[in-house]
Amino acid sequence: FNAVIAACGNALQWRRAVDILKAMGKLDPPVRPNVVTYNSAISACEKAGRWREALVLLRSMRMDANVTPLVHRDFRVREGALAAEGAAAPR
Repeated sequence: FNAVIAACGNALQWRRAVDILKAMGKLDPPVRPNVVTYNSAISACEKAGRWREALVLLRSMRMDANVTPLVHRDFRVREGALAAEGAAAPR
């Protein structure tokens, strides 16, 4: 799943990447996304300029899926950039 979601991101198919991520939990048996899966989907949203969706996935990663982001400087910079871009965007 990670490679497919990453490929969707490279093709700017952010919606398909998010749909695949969501569908993983509906499989029988369910497949639980990990930090790589979420990062790939967040990256797909970023590449397509879909910052709101990226922030939703980041929150979902932490709260709903109980997946802990890899905390390092680059991740914090990325999170901050997404938040700043969202705050500056016209509504």
